[in-house]
Amino acid sequence: MTIDRMVDTVWRGIQRGVHHPAELHGKLSLDEAYRVQLGLLACYERAGEQQAGWKVGLTAKAMQAQQGVHEPVFGFLLLSGHRSTGTAFDCASLIRPGVRERAVHHGRHDPHRPRRDTRTRPLRYLTCRPRS
Repeated sequence: MTIDRMVDTVWRGIQRGVHHPAELHGKLSLDEAYRVQLGLLACYERAGEQQAGWKVGLTAKAMQAQQGVHEPVFGFLLLSGHRSTGTAFDCASLIRPGVRERAVHHGRHDPHRPRRDTRTRPLRYLTCRPRS
C-alpha cells in the first residue's frame, strides 16, 4: 500500500471516528508512520486547521525501553486542540484517555516524610473517571 493510500485510509477513518484503522495495525514501519503522520497534517491543514507546534515524547531512555523504541517520537499539535490550564474534560469524549500518575498529584508534601524518587519507580497510568 502506498503512503498516499495509507494517509487516505487513516483520514477517512478519522472522519468516521476510527482513529486506528484495523487494516493498518502492525503494518507500518516507523518511517512509514511518520510519513503518514505528515500526510495527515496536510489533510488537516487543507480542512482549515492550523498547526500549533510539535509534541516530542518518550525522551527518557526508560520510557523508550518500556514502549519498545530506541529514540524519542514526535507528533503535531493543532491549534484546535489547545486547552487552557484547568480545563475539565468530558471523559466520554476522549479516546482511550490516560495520564501519568506523577502528573496528577494533588496533595501537599509532608516535610516530615521523605519524598519518593519518581525516576526509580515504574510509571503507572491512571484511567479517566467521571467526576462524582
